[in-house]
Amino acid sequence: MDKSSTPIINVSHLTTQFGPHVIHDDVSLEIYENEILGIIGGSGSGKSTLIKSILGLLPLQKGRITLCDIPVYPGYLLQEQGKIKVGYLFQNGALFTNLSVIDNIIYPLLNTTHIPAEEAHLLGHLKLKMVGLSPETAQLMPADLSGGMVKRVALARALILDPDILFLDEPTSGLDPESAIFFDQLVRDLHEILNITIVMITHDMTTIRHVPTRLALIANKKIHTGTYDALLAQQDPAIQQYFATSRQPIS
Repeated sequence: MDKSSTPIINVSHLTTQFGPHVIHDDVSLEIYENEILGIIGGSGSGKSTLIKSILGLLPLQKGRITLCDIPVYPGYLLQEQGKIKVGYLFQNGALFTNLSVIDNIIYPLLNTTHIPAEEAHLLGHLKLKMVGLSPETAQLMPADLSGGMVKRVALARALILDPDILFLDEPTSGLDPESAIFFDQLVRDLHEILNITIVMITHDMTTIRHVPTRLALIANKKIHTGTYDALLAQQDPAIQQYFATSRQPIS
């Protein structure tokens, strides 16, 4: 990443501890505008905890985080609405089971803006098309969807507010290989079209190798950053152990 780029998220000297268990030990991380950052690491390394800290879902114990130059504090996303637009794709999609596809997609619009319902539906159909789903999908219920379709509907909902930053939590988890490859390509295409910053947690080595423009590996309570090839070339035992014990990427 060109260091002349502007950091849109800045994590400075973050320490996170639950009881005697230290998750992050004085870590710092800059996330730049328009990059795709992959947050990787072993189970329990603190990937989700880091994202929750960035989103203000966990109170900061030590350190400082800014998002779009605004200091993070509990509930700041709601109070700074309009200045910061964030989209979030939950790992399991987290669709409302009692709402149709289109109503799931436009839910954030109807509950956070004063946009008329008719216009919201038009925008919802636009996002549906953007993620590669047909207009007929709009009236289906979540129970009628395949796993890959659930992820794409959830992605459309995450995009409905035209976010500056899109967070993806294990976007290919639970998908068959064909659906995972489709979703990886979709993320790359949307990044190019929308020119947004994407932060993704993933353990999928195929995704890790081919989608992020940069990686942030959490290991031994520290963060190591670089491209896939740059990290792989480092001799740090923690980095080598992570890649040695992870599934080898498909060539």
